[in-house]
Amino acid sequence: ARTLRLLACAYLDLGPAYFQKAQNAITLANAEYPHPAGLYINLKILLQNGDTDEMVNRAVEEIVKQTDTTIDSVTSLVQLLSDYKRAAVYQSLIQDQILRFGNSPDVCKLKGIQLELFLQTNNKEGAKQFVENCITEHNTGNPLDKEVLKQFHILLWEQAAEAFEEKDFKSALEWYNYSLSLYDTSQIGDKNLAKLHRNRANCYMYLQLNEKGWYNGKQMLLLK
Repeated sequence: ARTLRLLACAYLDLGPAYFQKAQNAITLANAEYPHPAGLYINLKILLQNGDTDEMVNRAVEEIVKQTDTTIDSVTSLVQLLSDYKRAAVYQSLIQDQILRFGNSPDVCKLKGIQLELFLQTNNKEGAKQFVENCITEHNTGNPLDKEVLKQFHILLWEQAAEAFEEKDFKSALEWYNYSLSLYDTSQIGDKNLAKLHRNRANCYMYLQLNEKGWYNGKQMLLLK
């Protein structure tokens, strides 16, 4: 099986004309012994050959059902699928694995990746729905870890700044409000919270909601 896996890789490196030979070799290897490396090679062949999402998804399922699948191995899979622009496959994979690893502290990594990929593919509505779900979980006993929480704030502020620059102040405020929902009372002294209130105040002013704008401006001064 190992020799066949090496042969499949060699064929794959030779280019499209040898993809079928690569596929034949890895199929024989996996039939003899379904090693994770062989399953991964099979997925790469399907992706490079431009096969359907259905075929790619079946290959992914074969990989993740292995008992030694970890968050890091799932992350590698998501990155590979993202490189080949298989959004439907990797979004489904992330959602399934978040449920699978629900009790693992490392599951937050997948949530950070999920949000980043939503935004990279310009799926703003999907990102908003996902963030709202994460906010609910974060504030009801399933919090994001420190690093992923920081990642969320950065991504949300980037979206808000982009919307503000485009003079879409309502959307900018919405992204800033998501960020605010991820703060708690223990972070009152956080200098970024003061900046957040300042940015929200600016949005309110442009939306001619002056009373809310003044309130957020006051909150900013209290936090400085």
